[in-house]
Amino acid sequence: MFQIFAMPLTESYLHMQNDVSSVMEAMACGKPVIVTSVGDVPVLVKSGVNGIVIPPGNADLLAGSIISLTQRSRLSKENSGRNIY
Repeated sequence: MFQIFAMPLTESYLHMQNDVSSVMEAMACGKPVIVTSVGDVPVLVKSGVNGIVIPPGNADLLAGSIISLTQRSRLSKENSGRNIY
């Protein structure tokens, strides 16, 4: 089972597949999500509230966000599952 859901879409991919149902499914499962600010995705995910929104094409920020959520997730589990954003 995955611990973090990341969907780093680009504008060109989104034009081919405008389907954000996988983001909604991950959120419904209570998984922390990291997404890029393309298409309708920012409507679903508010950075710092119910996920992390990053600009497309920023691999360093994506990696940093994954590391940050992984560390926060461990701390959250140790502290009774508090919000990790």
